Amino acid sequence: MEKLIIKNLGAIIDIDIQLSQLTIFIGKQGTGKSTLAKVISIFRNESFWNDLFQQDDSTETFLVYTEKYGIRTYFNHNTEIQYSYNKNRDFVFNYQQQKVSVDFSDDIKRIFSKFINAQEFDLYKAISSILPAYETTYIPVERSLVTFLKDIVLTNAMKEVTLPSTILSFSAAYNDARKKVRKLEVDFLGVTYSSEEEEDYLLLRNDSSTKLPLALSASGMQFSVPTLVIFEAHKQKSTQRSYAFEEPEISLFPAAQEQLVQWVVSNVLSQNHNMLITTHSPYLITAINNLLMAGSIVEKHPESREEVADILGSSHFLTPDKVTAYYINNPEEYEDQQINIEALINETTGLIAGKMIDSVSEEIHDTFSELNRLLLHLKKQKIQQV
Repeated sequence: MEKLIIKNLGAIIDIDIQLSQLTIFIGKQGTGKSTLAKVISIFRNESFWNDLFQQDDSTETFLVYTEKYGIRTYFNHNTEIQYSYNKNRDFVFNYQQQKVSVDFSDDIKRIFSKFINAQEFDLYKAISSILPAYETTYIPVERSLVTFLKDIVLTNAMKEVTLPSTILSFSAAYNDARKKVRKLEVDFLGVTYSSEEEEDYLLLRNDSSTKLPLALSASGMQFSVPTLVIFEAHKQKSTQRSYAFEEPEISLFPAAQEQLVQWVVSNVLSQNHNMLITTHSPYLITAINNLLMAGSIVEKHPESREEVADILGSSHFLTPDKVTAYYINNPEEYEDQQINIEALINETTGLIAGKMIDSVSEEIHDTFSELNRLLLHLKKQKIQQV
C-alpha cells in the first residue's frame, strides 16, 4: 500500500491519501492537483530512487527532482512530506525541517545487504524488490505543444528552450513513440493517425484520401492523439510504467471523454500500468463510475459479463480495490480549516459519491431556477399592473 502525507506545500494545507493503480484528483483550479501529481510522479520514478541511494546528499537530490517537475518554489520551512510503502516490508521517506530521511525495516535492510553482497550489484533490482518504482511518463496540460516542439527536439536544442521540463520530456517521449507507431486507429475520434518521416497526419474516417497535418487539426485531436501514440508505443514493451495524466478531458466533447476513459482502461490499466488523473470534469468522473458499476456487477454476477460489456461498449471494467478518488478544494470551504481533501469512493457501494458528480450540475441548475423564478415574478407583476 502506497500512502502520502503532505503539509504546507503550495495550495496543499494538509492531506493524507492512499494511492491505487488508478488514482483520481478532481477539484477547482489552483487547489494543488498538479502539485500532488508531480510529487507522486517523483516517488514512483525508479530513476529518483536510484539517484537518491547513490548520491551523498539525499536532500539535494530530492530538491533537484522537485525543480525538474517545477514545484520547488512551493516548498517552505513548514513543508512536510511523508511517502510510505508497506507490502509486508516497511519503507518510509520523510521530508521535514528541510531535510530528507529514509527509514527501512530490518527486512528491507536484509534485502539490500543481499544485493550489495552479490557479485554484480544491481540497484534497480534492489529498489524494485521493495518499492513500486517504475518508468514514469508525465502528461502535462500543455501537451498539445508537442506538435510544434518536434523539430526542436530533433535538432537537440532542448537546453536552449525555456519551457518546463515536463513539456520537453513529454515531447521527447512522443518523438520516440512516433518512430515506433506509424499508424494508429482512434475510433472514438473518427481518425487514423499516420506518422511519415518528419510530419504527422490524421486521416479522417469520412475522407481517408485527405491527410490533415496533426499540427493543423482540431484542438481535441492535438491534446489527445500524441498521448495515445505514447500509450500504444509502450504496449510494445514489457516494462511496467506509471503515468500522470493532467486533465484528459481538454477540448473533448463529453461522449469522447467517456470513450477516452474506456480506451485508457482497455489499453493502459489492463496492461498493469499505473495511472494518476487530475481533472475538472464531472463527465470524466461519471465515466469512471460507470466502469466501477460494471465491475461490481460482473464481480457479483459473473454470468452477466457479456451483457454488461454490450451495455458499456467495452469488455474492460474497474474494481474498487484498484481505484482511489479524491475531491480537492480550498480549505476554507470545509468546517475543519486544516484539511483540503475528501475521499470520494463510498466504502459500502464501491462507487464515487453521486453527490460529488451532481454538485456542479445542481449549482448551475439552481442558478437557472432562480432566474426562472425571477422571470415568473416579473411577469406576475406586469399582469397585476395591467
